[in-house]
Amino acid sequence: MTESVGTNELLKDNFALSVVTWQEKFGRHHLPWQHSGAYATWISEIMLQQTQVETVINYFKKFMTQFPNIAALANANIDEVLAIWSGLGYYARARNIHKSAQMIVNDFDGKLPSNIEDLMKLPGIGPSTAGAIMALGHKHYGVILDGNVKRILSRCFGRHLDGQSHHAQKQLWQLSYWVTPEKNCHIYTQGIMDLGSSVCHKLHPQCNQCPIQSICYAHKYNITPHLPYPKVKKNKPSFTKHLVIPYHQGKLGLMKRPNTGIWGGLWVPFILDELPKEISTFRTYHSIKHIFTHQTWIIKPLLANDHLDQIEHWFYPEDALQLGIPKPVRDVIEIIHHDQINTLQEVE
Repeated sequence: MTESVGTNELLKDNFALSVVTWQEKFGRHHLPWQHSGAYATWISEIMLQQTQVETVINYFKKFMTQFPNIAALANANIDEVLAIWSGLGYYARARNIHKSAQMIVNDFDGKLPSNIEDLMKLPGIGPSTAGAIMALGHKHYGVILDGNVKRILSRCFGRHLDGQSHHAQKQLWQLSYWVTPEKNCHIYTQGIMDLGSSVCHKLHPQCNQCPIQSICYAHKYNITPHLPYPKVKKNKPSFTKHLVIPYHQGKLGLMKRPNTGIWGGLWVPFILDELPKEISTFRTYHSIKHIFTHQTWIIKPLLANDHLDQIEHWFYPEDALQLGIPKPVRDVIEIIHHDQINTLQEVE
């Protein structure tokens, strides 16, 4: 391994020991999913994909209150899971968690697997998430390669790579396996995550606070902000969407989307590219800008009494807010519920 990564055993040992020592003194120790077992680790790791810690904390607490164990999650209706997840985004994660819980009950005697191979059989769990569950949840040896780890390894070991290429992924995985210690693996794993989050920032790294500054290639050559090579930014296309919410006798008409695609499995009103020329409108609302990973929607919401015969499910606003609904839809329904519903009923 030393030949493939071009380092030496002393550098490897110094790296791991420095991260472990730093974590014990300066790392995070009071996150709500720490010290709570493998189930909590699994849920938190899935929530933390594409989402900041500060955002995840409240969602995690609500989720664990509603589904305190794998059996409760497996027995829940998917609508209950999506309702708790509503607003967190990337809803395939919630669907995968629900499917995984049912697989764990049916195939693994209700216990979260404690080996990489079985963990990766569960929907939504890739090698890095499996490694985190092994290290942080089961306190076994496990290797991770999330964005923070890629950044630290690229800088410390001077990897001038396009972090998204297959070649770069292979090299960084080799490095991560090589430096991850078997002893105190859980402390190291939390430490390298925390180091990337609080010190080795993407744009403004705090090198004077870094425990591996003395062995860091990027710091030595004053190129820290330039590694790893940044992603090539692509212009996101923008689309205008009309959010037409059927309204009748104080209730809102919603439909459940298919499980695949944007907002899969969530409850939504009509989403139209073009607004019909003649439409009976109760009220319009300010446009909402909603950013997806690969596109942006400019959403124009309105209440209407058209297409009522196409709606099978009607909900009072307070009941609709208990469903799994996307954040823009939730925002509009909250306005209707809290500020305007009485006025609208008077209009009827």
